Amino acid sequence: MVEHRGNDQSGLDERLRTQSPFNERRIPSSACIGMIQNKVQEPKQRNRMRLVWVMSGSILAGILLILGLIVANDIPGGFADRKLSHVIGMDDSLHIPLGSTPEEALEKFRRLPGIKVIHGEPIQGGVLLFTQRAASTGRSNLQVDYMRQTWLGWKWGCGGGYGMSHTTASKSVLEYMSMQELKGVNYPFPLMFGIVRDPSIENIEVEVSVSGKEHGIYAAKLVKSASGDTIWFVLLPKSSAAPYELKGLSSQGAVIASKTIKDPQDYGEVDRNKK
Repeated sequence: MVEHRGNDQSGLDERLRTQSPFNERRIPSSACIGMIQNKVQEPKQRNRMRLVWVMSGSILAGILLILGLIVANDIPGGFADRKLSHVIGMDDSLHIPLGSTPEEALEKFRRLPGIKVIHGEPIQGGVLLFTQRAASTGRSNLQVDYMRQTWLGWKWGCGGGYGMSHTTASKSVLEYMSMQELKGVNYPFPLMFGIVRDPSIENIEVEVSVSGKEHGIYAAKLVKSASGDTIWFVLLPKSSAAPYELKGLSSQGAVIASKTIKDPQDYGEVDRNKK
């Protein structure tokens, strides 16, 4: 006997046409595109974050390297002290102490009692400290030290001074000392300085030979110091060379005293010019 299932087949076809398959989800085309774009952008975002971290790490490493070099350069006995020791011809390295102020750094380095700071002159990179020791009658002295400012504090750079005696018959109206540049270190020299012993001298000029020019005339700065002495100083160009012509002038520009200095490391006195 043959069974006919035509009605059952037609019912199945109808259900397939009118009902969705089991668990089927239809995603709109715009949402599908957004999902694809997000999937594509995720690796780019990860790469961008990785690049930011790499750059940040490189910058931090560079900063730490710079700080390390600064510390290694300026600590007592560091690169700067070794270089200065070599320039001035020392076999062993200096160990120049650090100070929180120029005065403290100078006191730690000099370690000499009785030194008094009578004037401080700010200059590029640091300060010039002028000092004196207690002197007996008929004697005078003056010292200048360049104190340089570092990231770690203040340090002595270089300096020097003189001391001399005077007789009652002395006609000296001006004291001087000349300090030359130290080759290989960037310090503010050549420098001339001294004490004015005659109040009629109100201006001081130094005429020097300058490379590339015939002459150069440089006016000194006069300062009434804490000790009561009038001190003078002038920074000369690095290209200058001896001989130097030192002149003490009145307020009207008249030459009261003058001297030709042939030794760039000289110090001494200048007498009043004969009338």
